[in-house]
Amino acid sequence: MRTFLPPTLVLLLGCTACSVTPVPELSFAMLPHGISAAEFPGANHLLHGFGARSSDAEWRCGDSVLFGLRLRRGETNERWLLHVVVTEPEAKAERVGDEAEGEPLPPVSWPIKVDGTTEYFRSSLCRVAVTVAAADGTVLAETHPLLPRDFLQHGFAPALKQVQRVMRDHPERLGRQEFYANLNSRALAEAVVCAVALVQVVQDDEVLSPILWQVVQRPPLLSVFTNFGVNVVIEPRFHDAARAEVPVGLERRGPVWNVPMRLLVNDSLALTADLLVGSSDAPLATCGGILGVAARHPSDPSIEFSMLLLAAQRGSAAGGP
Repeated sequence: MRTFLPPTLVLLLGCTACSVTPVPELSFAMLPHGISAAEFPGANHLLHGFGARSSDAEWRCGDSVLFGLRLRRGETNERWLLHVVVTEPEAKAERVGDEAEGEPLPPVSWPIKVDGTTEYFRSSLCRVAVTVAAADGTVLAETHPLLPRDFLQHGFAPALKQVQRVMRDHPERLGRQEFYANLNSRALAEAVVCAVALVQVVQDDEVLSPILWQVVQRPPLLSVFTNFGVNVVIEPRFHDAARAEVPVGLERRGPVWNVPMRLLVNDSLALTADLLVGSSDAPLATCGGILGVAARHPSDPSIEFSMLLLAAQRGSAAGGP
């Protein structure tokens, strides 16, 4: 059984580079080498179209999302499909030793260090079936990981709403370290964990895992020794979030945002990324409301990794797909 239990995350919330210059509205499709649904001819074999979204908080068996993934290295492109389906809205133990077999698994709790202060966060778990396929729909691998249901349910919207409120009501805080001081750190951490959960689905798959190491810059060997290992810091830049267009075919449910993030390993920039995010109404709670990702190698601009939501459907109320 694969459990979502990341190591201690270090979440750096800083605003020393905030700018009062308005950020222009942009669309995910306008990013360089923009990814499109036409690149994945086999998508409909796994999941087709966008079903009606629901504002209720019920998780259902069969809630599902489908992403197209692309790795670009110069003029070379590789593509895959990632299909995630909820199989147990409330994850149950699979074998004796997890708890009593068939009993609901308890919530998980793990530390996240927010600006130097360790805070503990808990979330119930759901179980999903993850299918990785080639762009033509040929199935390559299947796994059944556990994901943090509560964090995915909330998604990015609460974090972005409170950041935008501060920017509107207290513009004088822009550019100051205390910009994030009085914000709800749980909402900010939940948003980041949504992104981490999606990355971990990729990381735990034997087909997709090698992709990450092509996009992430490895730390220098010396820094591994001086830091007694690897220190990973996630730096979300909520204050630099920009409004974006709703992707074609997706029902509008509140604003869509482009949120920049940086990954630092042993104080060195290892990855830059832009996340396209919206509300996490079902069935998009399955992916935390993440609609797309554009990640870049920090020192080699010819290497890019992209994800795009291609389809999302609600499971049946009766509990079956």
